[in-house]
Parts: sequence; structure tokens; C-alpha cells
Amino acid sequence: MKIPKGMNETEVVNTILKISKKLAHKYTFASYEVEDIEQEAFLIGIAGLNKYDQGRPLENFMYVHINNRLKTFKRDNYYRLEHGAAEKIQKSKKDILEPLDIHELYHIATGDTISEDAELSETLQKIDDQLPSSMRGDYLKLKNNAPLPKNRKAKVMSFIQEIIEEEENEKGYEQASLLTHAGNLKGNLLLIHGTVDDVVVMQHNFALVKKFVDLGIQMDFFPYPMHKHNVGGKDRVHLMEKVLYYVIDNNK
Repeated sequence: MKIPKGMNETEVVNTILKISKKLAHKYTFASYEVEDIEQEAFLIGIAGLNKYDQGRPLENFMYVHINNRLKTFKRDNYYRLEHGAAEKIQKSKKDILEPLDIHELYHIATGDTISEDAELSETLQKIDDQLPSSMRGDYLKLKNNAPLPKNRKAKVMSFIQEIIEEEENEKGYEQASLLTHAGNLKGNLLLIHGTVDDVVVMQHNFALVKKFVDLGIQMDFFPYPMHKHNVGGKDRVHLMEKVLYYVIDNNK
């Protein structure tokens, strides 16, 4: 970390923390809470020290620098996250308005192409197995292309859609899981977790740490006792210092 002349490390850190705290509330969005933006701002400030030429007070420079970078951060990530969420909502609405044609699915599954589409056959079998008894009569009517009120048809279709999406999500989860890609880790990794986190439970982190141990890969893990998803209060200073020193120590 570049320390400006006439200042010590503590003064620099406190200045960046002050500006980060002042600006953070302006740039919250989606799942990014004040604490998340504050942490992002702090890292932006540390990186920005390399651009500080001491032509003006550090606090003034940091305010402009962090503010501009947070605008870019929110713009880039807000569009990606919110646009994706909007598309998902629109897709859900479309699924309700234009649900799957169950009669057509069964026609495909019970026709000559059944051996060519075993996955579809398994899905239809799962629908049969999981369908609540209260829906079975309406389900059989749909299967035989018999008339059915729109609201009852939509209810059965919605249940079918949930089963299909659940199967797709299981495959997607495996591909997106960090456990699947742990062996590809390059460089250093510090995992930080609040011990009473009720959003991402500690067992998830333990599973990842265990995976690294099994693979013989070294990494660092630091738990914050009695903290939830975000480390707050006076311990947040400790968190910031932990991240800062880790970055400094591993980039000498």
C-alpha cells in the first residue's frame, strides 16, 4: 500500500474508511447492502492510492475517486443483476400465460421416439410420482385432452413447470458449485465467514474448506464469531484490516 508523505498507515486507512462509510448508502442496489458497498469502496480506495499525487488533500481525492468508481460499479452490476431478474420475471409470466402442453408431452413420450428421449420419459415419470392426489383428476383430464377450467389447468401446469425447472436447476447447481471447480484455484484465497450467518450457512464454507483439504490445496479461512452475513460494529475495522493486510502480504 502506498502511504502518502506526512501520513501514517492508520491515518490513511481511517480516511478511506470515513469516505467509504459516507458514500456507501448512496450506491446500494439489488442484494448489495450498505456493508457490502462500504467494503467495495474501501478496496477501491486502497487501489486508488497509486493514483494519488498529493496535489490536494487525500480526503478530497478519495471522495471523488471512490464516488466515481462506485457509480461505475453500480452501473455495470445493477444492469446485469436487475436485467437478469427482469428476464426471469418475464419468463415466469410467459410460463403462466403459455404453459407447457401436457398432452403433447405425453404424445412425445409414448410415441415411437420414446427411446430417443429417455430424459423426457424420466421427467414425466417424476410428474406421475409427485403429483398431489388433489390434482390427479385434473391431470388425467389434461392427459386425455379433456376440457378443464383455466384456473385448474394453470394450477396443474404450474406444478409440472416446477418439477421441470427443479431438474434443470439440479444440473445447473452442479456446474455452478465451487466444489466442482475447487481444483482450478490459482493463487491465494482468503475465506471469511460469520459463524451465525443465516444467509450462507457455515456448513457451506466448511464443505469448501474440506474440498480444498482433500485436494491438497492450501488456502486461508477466518471465522468471525457471533456475526451474521455481514461483519458490523467495531469488528468491521478488524475485517477491513484483515482483508487489507492479506492483499498487501500476498502482493509484495
